[in-house]
Amino acid sequence: MGGEAYIDYWQLLGPQRFLDQVLSTIGVQTGSCILLCRPLHAPVGLAHALQVRSRSAQLGCSHLEFRTILQIDPTKEPFAELCRVLGIDEAECEDIPALLGHQRAERKLLYIDLADDSTLWARWKEFLPQYAHANRARPVANRSPICMVVSGRVCQAAKLLDDVALQVRYEYGVCDLNDITVYAARRLHQWDLTPLQRR
Repeated sequence: MGGEAYIDYWQLLGPQRFLDQVLSTIGVQTGSCILLCRPLHAPVGLAHALQVRSRSAQLGCSHLEFRTILQIDPTKEPFAELCRVLGIDEAECEDIPALLGHQRAERKLLYIDLADDSTLWARWKEFLPQYAHANRARPVANRSPICMVVSGRVCQAAKLLDDVALQVRYEYGVCDLNDITVYAARRLHQWDLTPLQRR
């Protein structure tokens, strides 16, 4: 499947609702960090879909600058890695609250995809709840939530971290039969859709 197919997937009603649930958790009404548990071999394009959808003012994320962190250095501690990504000198920030208060860190939505990398997860699993609670303690308009994506075996460990500051969401059962039918019709260009499915 090409890029067009993946764009179509995130335009379906089920995936759109999933995106909205994720962004509503991150947005100003809640301001929580989030762990997204995805199936292995899930459709690509999630980061782009979230970035585009986050511009919708009604979801409360439009004030956040979306930053996708594509390369995580497995040799660095998470605190040092965030400083590097945000262009902040570690010497300027003695701890996580100081990092979150730095002007280069404020009002960011940090998208980090660990996939099913258990080595990276081992480094981040202790840091992430600490970051989430420090972020939750800040004024909601100045928070910088992390949206961390994991899959496979890591999902089993991730679900244990679910709390008010770090919420866990699952991308399972997102599509219903109508979504699958509409998706197949778009890809095959030959199926007839009912009026409901066209809407």
